[in-house]
Amino acid sequence: MNAVTKIIAPEAASVEVLDVKDVAQVELHKLAITRSWSKVASTIIETAQALKKAKLELARPQYREVKRHLIENRIMSETVISKLMKIANDAVLSDPNNTNRLPSSYATLYQIALKDNESVKTALDSGAINTGTQLKDLRLIFPSTGKAEPEEPIMTITIRGKVPADLLGSLSDVLSQIAYRATVSRKGF
Repeated sequence: MNAVTKIIAPEAASVEVLDVKDVAQVELHKLAITRSWSKVASTIIETAQALKKAKLELARPQYREVKRHLIENRIMSETVISKLMKIANDAVLSDPNNTNRLPSSYATLYQIALKDNESVKTALDSGAINTGTQLKDLRLIFPSTGKAEPEEPIMTITIRGKVPADLLGSLSDVLSQIAYRATVSRKGF
């Protein structure tokens, strides 16, 4: 019998025995999932570049229509559009040679885009930034040089009682719409 032994935990007494065929199937699934997940960063960058291209190629009213469509159809909020534009304008993140090393989160990519290019290149080259990097990891990768003053909120909303989880996303979208419309009216669009 061809078998591979795998110890579940060093201190555990139990041993799991896998057949070679099972090991091959496990490896195929791991590879398929890893490949699929690594496409997430490239899709984020591609979406960011599509937004940037629309802004560059369309007249202002046409671009506003694209944004309105994205927001009203809940494809993405004004905040997400803004973050994606920052990502699209970042030379290091937009470099195709870096895509396969980037995290699969637009929020993490946005925070990386706020850093200087040399620091980001160094972190990529050292492996500090990689596909597994999470937002919380950035504090260790890019130590703060000082405390920034927190931005004063324009308004505070307090919700008393429990809010069902499915309504939290809708509430976030509504608040994004309010913020977007307030921004648009202030800018005179």
